[in-house]
Amino acid sequence: MRFASRWLVGLAAALSVSLCLLPRAWAQNASTAAPSAARLGVNLAGPADWATELPFVDVFRTARPWISQKERAGWGQGPDLEIDDFGWVKRLDPDCFAETMLCTISGGINRQPCSS
Repeated sequence: MRFASRWLVGLAAALSVSLCLLPRAWAQNASTAAPSAARLGVNLAGPADWATELPFVDVFRTARPWISQKERAGWGQGPDLEIDDFGWVKRLDPDCFAETMLCTISGGINRQPCSS
C-alpha cells in the first residue's frame, strides 16, 4: 500500500512540474514561429445581429440592412433610401425615418466585469 501511495505522489509531482514547464515551452515556440496574417478569432459563428459573439469592435457591422419607414404607413413602407458607399443613409424625405436591427441578442450582452 505504501508503494502505491508513494508512486501516486511521485506521479502527481512529475505531472505538476511538467504542467508548469509546458507554457514556457509553448511560449518559446510561439515567439520563434512566423507571425500569422489572421486578424480574426476562430470558431466564431457568422456575424449577425442575433449572435452571442461580438467579432468586431464596431458592433454596427453586424446590423441588418436599413428599413425605410414613413409616418402613418405600414412596416417598411417608406420610400427608397439613398445609401452612400459605406452603407449609411444619405438623405430622408419629410416624415420618413430609417431603422435597422442591431444587437437583438435575447437578454442583451452579458459582459463580465473586468478586474485589474
